[in-house]
Amino acid sequence: MDANQNPFGGILLLLLVALTVWAIIKGKGMKWKLLNLLIIVGSIAFGLGTGFAAGMWSDNMSFGGHLGLALGSLFGVVGAYECVSLNKRRNAIAAAPEPVVPGGSPDE
Repeated sequence: MDANQNPFGGILLLLLVALTVWAIIKGKGMKWKLLNLLIIVGSIAFGLGTGFAAGMWSDNMSFGGHLGLALGSLFGVVGAYECVSLNKRRNAIAAAPEPVVPGGSPDE
């Protein structure tokens, strides 16, 4: 293995693809599917931008490129996981029963 290779790069990309597909499939309606995709792409862009900014700051763009790819996939996984979590919370709220009002019916 070369010293410049990330041994966890394959695992991060596998997690990124799996969680992205899961977040988009489990989204209710086209609006939430698109919003999940935009959150994940924004997270990846933030990671890439952070890595390249570090490369510009250190005057070593090779370092920035490697760091950008690593942070892009890492932030993408975090964004996809958050989308899955938001889907679960959103679905749990939609499936919650109506509260019962003591001393009367809710129809009054």
